[in-house]
Amino acid sequence: MNSGKHQVASYFRRNSIAFLVLLFSLIPLFIAVNRVRLNIQSRQKVRFEQLARSAHLSIENEIRRHGDELLGLKSFAESSSRVTPEEWNSYIRNSAILARFKGFQSVGYAEFVLRENIGEHVSSMRSMSDPEYLFSPVDVKDSFFPLVYQSIAENASGARPTGTDMSTTPQFESAAKHAISLGKAVLSEPFKMTGGKLDQRNVFGVAPVFFQNAPLDTELARKRAVKGVVFAQIDPARIVATLQKQIDPRLSLEISDGHFVSPTNRLFLSEAAGYPETSGNRFNYQVVITCMGRLWTLSFLAPAVFSEEYELFFPYFAFAGGACLSLLLFVLARMETRRRFEAEKLHSEVRKAAETLRNANEKLLRQIEEKEIAEEMFAQEHKYLRTLLENLPDKVYFKDRESRFLRCSLEVVKPMGLSDASAAAGKGDWDFFDLEHSSKTRADETWIMETGQPLVGMIEKEVWKNGDVRWVLSTKMPYRDQEGNILGTFGTSKDITELKKAQEYLANEKELLDVTLRSIGDGVISTDANGKIILLNTVGEELTGWKKEEAMGVHCNAVFQTIDFADHSMRPDPVSLVLLTGAMTKDDESSLLQGKDGRLTHISQCAAPIFDRSKELIGTVVVFRDISVKKKTEEELLKASKLESVGVLAGGIAHEFNNVLTSVMGHLSLARLSPHSTDILLQRIGNAEEAAMRARELTQHLLTFATGGTPIRKPIQLVQVLHNVTQVWSKDPAVTIQLDAKPCLWIVEGDDSQLSHALNNILRNAHEAMPEGGKIKVKAENLRLVSGERPPLPAGQFVCVSIHDNGIGISSEILGKIFDPYFTTKKKGIGIGLSTVFSIVRRHDGHIFVNSVPGLGTTFEVMLPACTLPAKEVTEPIQQPLLTRGRVLVMDDEEPILSVAGLMLDLLGYEAETARNGEETILAYRKAHEMGNPFDAVIMDLTITNGMGGKETIRTLKEMFPQVKCVVSSGYSYDPVMAHYRDYGFVGVMPKPYRVEELSRVILEATSQKTEELSQS
Repeated sequence: MNSGKHQVASYFRRNSIAFLVLLFSLIPLFIAVNRVRLNIQSRQKVRFEQLARSAHLSIENEIRRHGDELLGLKSFAESSSRVTPEEWNSYIRNSAILARFKGFQSVGYAEFVLRENIGEHVSSMRSMSDPEYLFSPVDVKDSFFPLVYQSIAENASGARPTGTDMSTTPQFESAAKHAISLGKAVLSEPFKMTGGKLDQRNVFGVAPVFFQNAPLDTELARKRAVKGVVFAQIDPARIVATLQKQIDPRLSLEISDGHFVSPTNRLFLSEAAGYPETSGNRFNYQVVITCMGRLWTLSFLAPAVFSEEYELFFPYFAFAGGACLSLLLFVLARMETRRRFEAEKLHSEVRKAAETLRNANEKLLRQIEEKEIAEEMFAQEHKYLRTLLENLPDKVYFKDRESRFLRCSLEVVKPMGLSDASAAAGKGDWDFFDLEHSSKTRADETWIMETGQPLVGMIEKEVWKNGDVRWVLSTKMPYRDQEGNILGTFGTSKDITELKKAQEYLANEKELLDVTLRSIGDGVISTDANGKIILLNTVGEELTGWKKEEAMGVHCNAVFQTIDFADHSMRPDPVSLVLLTGAMTKDDESSLLQGKDGRLTHISQCAAPIFDRSKELIGTVVVFRDISVKKKTEEELLKASKLESVGVLAGGIAHEFNNVLTSVMGHLSLARLSPHSTDILLQRIGNAEEAAMRARELTQHLLTFATGGTPIRKPIQLVQVLHNVTQVWSKDPAVTIQLDAKPCLWIVEGDDSQLSHALNNILRNAHEAMPEGGKIKVKAENLRLVSGERPPLPAGQFVCVSIHDNGIGISSEILGKIFDPYFTTKKKGIGIGLSTVFSIVRRHDGHIFVNSVPGLGTTFEVMLPACTLPAKEVTEPIQQPLLTRGRVLVMDDEEPILSVAGLMLDLLGYEAETARNGEETILAYRKAHEMGNPFDAVIMDLTITNGMGGKETIRTLKEMFPQVKCVVSSGYSYDPVMAHYRDYGFVGVMPKPYRVEELSRVILEATSQKTEELSQS
């Protein structure tokens, strides 16, 4: 027992140093292993944050792309006043929205419809796309969003039939109203889809669609200008599914609506495979992003250990290695203690080793001889390699594992500014290129060394530190030793800068050509030498009805078919003519283009040959333009010129007739007011006056017909005018007149008398078109026109008055002549009724449209521009002359008018004097003023045959006597002075002919204080 203890104690004494070495080596080993574990965990956290940040940016970019595409749908819907189903489906199909944007389960367009416009909406949809279209609102509301178009992605559910009220979905309605209020695209609140996962929800993306050119500066203006909304059902799960390659599978992702993460507002939840919730500590990365005005929270979760397998076990390997090292030190120390006991044995072994060394020396000498032979061969190979590197036209280089140059060809160092290829040894790309290129090169070479795979045929952009930019075609491969170990990389590259510039130039030229063809307003078709289409621009697609993809390779005569405007016979194919003759062809604007759907468009065209550099005919180009609007405008100008040519004669006759009527009506009114007139005489005078009034009305017809009669404009409400006109014609029991004119009708600026006359003429024609009786519908409504919608009217706000009768109608042969002067189909007509209507409407800056179907009736549409001024009430004229006192000066070149005007003024109690021209008027007024007995008013004729007229006379009088009060009187009621008399200094206007009562009213207004105040204001 004691002997065993002694042996153990002796063993520990002999090996005490070895055990101390073992103890002191294990202490730093534990410290180092713990440090390695902490470093690995820190590296894991950094890697997790990089992966999560990359996934966050990918998701945010994908959502932004979906939002931009929704705005593209909005621009497409706003580009036309009414998008047809064919246009919608073609746009969705050609743009491949649902295929390119997997997050869209569906995209659609819902129209904004007020409750009172539901019927009009249904009728419009039935006529445009679906005869059985039906919209049945579920709730009683002021506005709805009926579904007009919808496209569904593959494997997606939730399709709604056309006509579905989208506002029944609270999230949709709230988002749509919010989008209209803001005027931009927004996201809705989340909603649970039927059959979807419990923790996942969808959202609506909604963008408002407004009428073109409508004001959108205020919220109220946007609500008035809204046409509808485009929407998309967005599934966050489908968006994440499309980003599987960008999101590391070890990350668990949760998407929530708003700032906070909770199951109630969760949009999407995924769990990384193999890492359950209970698998140790987890890293967390949370970020809030903005999606079309709405906040989403992205939360990424990953386990604390998700690095590579060798990193997981690296601490244990380090511990094992350190432990082995400690044991090795222990063994070495123990062996050192035993050395003393084995010295003799070691001496014997040394002698044996010397013998072995001699044998090894001999073997080494033989190896040296073999090495010298190998070095000589290597030097020869090295010479071959250097010759190859110095003469190759391409760049060749070898790099070590640190991406430093080992060897390279002379072409590599030339751009570096080095004189010898050996000077590049030990240098790297960072010594010659900018940071971006050198970093990319370093990353590529690291990947090659890690994977052992080559990179072949890469096009790289080299940016040198001196600013020079070159493009190269590179191939890089791993550089291995004889055992297959990777020592670095080697590669070759060829300068393709000039080729790249040529490619960019061609691409820019092609882009410039595409932009030019899309921007011009003409249609363009280009063909090859066989007449087959190789190019068709956007305008050409619209005019021919053919899509570019459909027309490619088709012969031009199948796409571009023209017929003669006169006899509708087929015209020869211009492309075939050009290919046959080699010369350019042009038409005389007498062609009609027949579209794919049979629609005819009036065009002008020309075709020209295309030659190559050797003057060989290689194709043709056809340029054509829609001239329908131009032709319609020319027809309207021709119609207006006809009225203007015959109007001069009518105006002169009417003026002379008005002078005669002034004398007749004046004497009749004096006779009627005479105290000596008997009842029989008064009756006859009244009949004569009535006949004179009809004659005055006839002259007014002639003047209005002559130039439209310059209207004496003021802001008026057409509702009152329509009520007065229709009330006259409602007395006939055989004809029923239905008036639909709302009080909210916009104000127009015009002459209520002339407009009443025009509407009265249209109603007379409608009444005469129904000899057996019938129904006349009169409707007035507000219209907002866009440019080109109703030529020749410009864009703006208009009041449309439509008058429809169910009479015999107008045949197409005479429909274009009804506004021509003196054209009539009536036995007793004179043919100036509708010509007068046309002149009046034209003078009010409006236009009149006619549509008629024989046997079904006729519709006249009068379009008048709206104004923003308040309407004025019409005051009733004085019915009885008022007796007063004063002095009045009358200027006229007709003696009968001066005579009767003097008698009427004398009857009214005025002291009257007369003058025959402006010179006599100025002299008489100055003389009365100097004598202290001035005139209270001056009545001036506008046109004097020999001498100064009213316009020149008042200018002189105003300079001499600023307080003078003048009234203009003329038989030319269309003269601008009559319509805007205050602008010329007059305080009143009195058209010829006139009676005593009218003379009394005008002078009283001219001389009263009220009239003076109104004139000043």
